Amino acid sequence: VTTLGKLVSQFPLEPRLGKLIVGSKKLDIVEYAIILAAGLDVREPFISNKKPQEALISKRGDPFTLLNVFGAYLWEKDKEKFCRENNVRIKAMEEIQQIRQQITTIIWKTDKECLKSGLAGKIEPKAGIETLLAFCLFNSFCDHVAIHDGKGNMYTTADNKKCEIPGNSCLFDKKAKYITYISIDEKNDQKRFNSVTKILPNWINQVGSKLYLNR
Repeated sequence: VTTLGKLVSQFPLEPRLGKLIVGSKKLDIVEYAIILAAGLDVREPFISNKKPQEALISKRGDPFTLLNVFGAYLWEKDKEKFCRENNVRIKAMEEIQQIRQQITTIIWKTDKECLKSGLAGKIEPKAGIETLLAFCLFNSFCDHVAIHDGKGNMYTTADNKKCEIPGNSCLFDKKAKYITYISIDEKNDQKRFNSVTKILPNWINQVGSKLYLNR
């Protein structure tokens, strides 16, 4: 077992999401990475594939829209009303907070220095946080990369699957050249990405396959 494997095994998460948290330490964004990982661990946080209010939608990708929604949720007094207005399940928000608290407690017991506080309370927006977190996310899902086909919302994955960005994604119709994704839904001969994030080409050069840049 590698050192990374030992660290990741401490978290009640899929290994890739654990790696996301571990990789965020060097960038001093662990508390934000915890929330991102917790959010990605919860299935279908939004109701009927609807989007939240425009102000909370991220240009970086779907995981960051969820991060914005959860951050705003923590500050709201009337949480039920907030969830209704943003088409998000309150149970999902509560589950994200529970997972966040679990992970925060685990880290607090072993490495207090990387956390600002032992409490999983409200968070403040931080400049440049989305780009740093997106890199950490890609580092964990570097084989889940796809390139835009040049038209529409169709992309080709690294293993040559043809998939499209669904209409409820905040990157729908944005034509980002390179994306990473959490998973792919395959229904009725159609393949659609889940939780899409826009990434930079030089990240692929640093972390993923250099050959993919030469497609």
